[in-house]
Amino acid sequence: MLRFYFDLYDDLSSIPDEHGEVFATLGEAREQAVAIVLDVLSEAHAFRPARHGCRIRGEHGEAFCDVRVTLEVIAQQPSPAA
Repeated sequence: MLRFYFDLYDDLSSIPDEHGEVFATLGEAREQAVAIVLDVLSEAHAFRPARHGCRIRGEHGEAFCDVRVTLEVIAQQPSPAA
């Protein structure tokens, strides 16, 4: 079993994971990172573009992968009256 750390970040800040979680494989840790990012995204302010991410790192600080989601808000301009 390996301990993985899930550091959160967005365009403005980052939050390092101080405790980590134990998983049998990196694949399981990736699934957890996806769940974390989706949870963060569900609470994000949808009115500003942003990148949200979770970096998975190991016990010695080595980075294994990043899971990122970019939220874009594209407003459609109303058509001028003909």
